[in-house]
Amino acid sequence: MQEQGCCTTGKPAVAHRDFGHKYKDKTLVEKIKLLHELKTPHNPPCRLNSDGTLSVYWSFGQEGNYGCVCGFVKKLSQPIKISPTFCGCCGGHARQNLQKSLDVKLRLKEVVSSAASSGGKKSCEFLYEIEEDSAI
Repeated sequence: MQEQGCCTTGKPAVAHRDFGHKYKDKTLVEKIKLLHELKTPHNPPCRLNSDGTLSVYWSFGQEGNYGCVCGFVKKLSQPIKISPTFCGCCGGHARQNLQKSLDVKLRLKEVVSSAASSGGKKSCEFLYEIEEDSAI
């Protein structure tokens, strides 16, 4: 799962890289609070946990359920349940872009839950370990 991730170049990557340069002197906590400034749909909300891990949440609400953000899954006949392992691709996507924004090295520790594997009952949540941190 660590190296998965689609759409990690182009516009999303540029926006995250620009954000990282703009706020390079901020702490990790400050950068997380400023992430809302990114004007791209490739900007999932995240939270720094008390144990030093980073939780990232990424789903769209659809008629009382959570919807998958993955372009590949959206093309399939719905409803469908997908293995959480497949959802590591979105976790890899978020990881690569957030590393640019936050100036940290992240390791995808776990796909905690996903809209695709829960049939829309749970949101997508990815848990990352922070391996290097030059911003704290």
